[in-house]
Amino acid sequence: MISVSGLDVKKIIAPVIKRIVFSTALVCCLSACGIGPKDGSRVLHVDIDSALEEQVSVFDICSKIEIIPLSTDAMISNGMYSAPQSLVVCEDNLFILDDKSQNIVCFSTLGEYVKTFNKRGRGHGEYTMAYGMTEDPGEVLSILDPTGRIFRYSINDSLTFLDVKRIKGLKAIHIMSDLVDGHRALYSYSEDNLLSILDDKGKAQPVTYHIDKRIKNRHFSRNPFFLYNSSLFVFDSIDGSSYEVDCTSHTVFPRYKWDLGKYKTKVHHIARQKKEDFYEYLKTQSYNRVYPFLSIMSYGDKIYAEVILHNTEYMIVYDLETNKSSFFCETLEHVHFKPGVLRGNEMYLLVEPQYLSRFVNEKVLDKENMKRLSTVSDSSNVVLIKYSML
Repeated sequence: MISVSGLDVKKIIAPVIKRIVFSTALVCCLSACGIGPKDGSRVLHVDIDSALEEQVSVFDICSKIEIIPLSTDAMISNGMYSAPQSLVVCEDNLFILDDKSQNIVCFSTLGEYVKTFNKRGRGHGEYTMAYGMTEDPGEVLSILDPTGRIFRYSINDSLTFLDVKRIKGLKAIHIMSDLVDGHRALYSYSEDNLLSILDDKGKAQPVTYHIDKRIKNRHFSRNPFFLYNSSLFVFDSIDGSSYEVDCTSHTVFPRYKWDLGKYKTKVHHIARQKKEDFYEYLKTQSYNRVYPFLSIMSYGDKIYAEVILHNTEYMIVYDLETNKSSFFCETLEHVHFKPGVLRGNEMYLLVEPQYLSRFVNEKVLDKENMKRLSTVSDSSNVVLIKYSML
């Protein structure tokens, strides 16, 4: 059994597989389409060996860390830490999509239980399954049903059903991005056209990709999309190459390419492996190179990328303005940092209590939050970590 930073790799990877949120080797697809990381792309150089010798403080990333233990009145199950599409933070409440029950559980921003909404079923206004949710303009909560439908609910005391958008031409949808200028991107690993652009009229326009079968379903990003400067980006989990999505022309353009020196993973490095051998292969591969890119988030002029190296989770923080970068497993205060859900200048991360010590301790919390931490036990519910980003 493999472990990442003392954790079972299957604890990280299996929930992603279960929800079918694999991202695909977009760099291969783009090359096959004649679009590669050349014209218009910017190379982000990271000297990993030198960066590993430097110490990074968590307060170089955020000004304050708070913890909000969620009431045990409604226990939720979201794996080790939730995927970004499992959490929506509103003004007064937060909504969590429970992976196991498929219920939507509402808490106040202070962690008090508000209500559980059971919207799963086959009746009017009910979804078959939920693969993700987003908050849309006008206080609307949208739920992605993988059968090719998006259910919309008004954010109120009863989560009133508004309508359902049926997307024609797609057998299944596995990932839904946030809205950008009335458009959103849909990702489906089972389609020939993996990426489609959904316009404000509910019509999906395909973007064609050609997949190398050798590396299909060998990717573990929780969500291959991220926002930067109000634009939508998609990245491949082999080497983190990022592409801007043009929702108007239904095309993508190369924007960022990582230069990690000897640690960079290339497509031909990914060998054909039987399913039962792949976890061991992942362990071996990550000892030699950075692989895979699990998530990417941007805030301000910085890009935050979560990767695996030496069978351990690491963070890359790259400043696009100064071209300076950091690469670390844990900070000077002996805590880990992971990309989460952004709302304004605040970032939120859901963590199960048994893993909370990886992210907070007395060195990063003030007295009030240390008091909150003392109330958390392994039998507690999920804990919300709130970062005030710099």
